[in-house]
Amino acid sequence: MRQCFVLASLLCLISACSKDNKEPKRKFISLQLDGLVILAENPSAAITAGNLTDADPNNDFPVLKITGAGNSDETINFSLISESEPFKKGSYLSTQQGNGMSITFSDSAYTVLADNSNGYMSLNITEVQDSLIEGDFSGLLADTSGTIALKTVTHGSFRAIITKN
Repeated sequence: MRQCFVLASLLCLISACSKDNKEPKRKFISLQLDGLVILAENPSAAITAGNLTDADPNNDFPVLKITGAGNSDETINFSLISESEPFKKGSYLSTQQGNGMSITFSDSAYTVLADNSNGYMSLNITEVQDSLIEGDFSGLLADTSGTIALKTVTHGSFRAIITKN
């Protein structure tokens, strides 16, 4: 009987110490641009539905815009299009018109970007769960100051909560 009591007490103690994983996930955009670490906390993400009622073919698909303010006043923007909503896991390349990325440095009004004409960006959505979206990205961003030098983006990742416009 005593062994049963000890075993039951031990089981109660172990089960009472279980970890609660209900902590909210941190929302962020992080990347390295030619070795410079850029971090944006709590980015916004909004989907605008496609508009098939007008003659403009450039707004026929849903657009996801993710925007964050970096730790040194950089503005990071992503624009992604999809044939359907919700956005699905997979690769979104800047070679597709409507997909792109830009980083603007407010202290110098300096911008680097990737779109279907300049630079290159590959963004992979790795998780879509309810309104939470996360993924990783990399690329070569074109300097728009006139030199058109390419800046390397590595170790890019993001997590954001999507709202609808």
